[in-house]
Amino acid sequence: MQAVKTKTDCQSNAGHTAQMGEIRMKKVPELFGSMVFNEAVMKERLPKDVYKALKQTVRQGTALDPQVAGVVGKAQKDWAI
Repeated sequence: MQAVKTKTDCQSNAGHTAQMGEIRMKKVPELFGSMVFNEAVMKERLPKDVYKALKQTVRQGTALDPQVAGVVGKAQKDWAI
């Protein structure tokens, strides 16, 4: 009888664990990428001219101007701290 009870308990716990896993997985899209220096953060933190230059560089695939890179790097650092 104890073995049957243990098996039932395990099945019950497995169901609970699966439900918790589903809840956690639903939160992944909310959490993943929520704390990154993304486009919205760049637009907010970079001067307009630097943001436009960076977007143009990405769009055209050209080399990044060292001055633009410096401003972006400082903005990333300030944001991260």
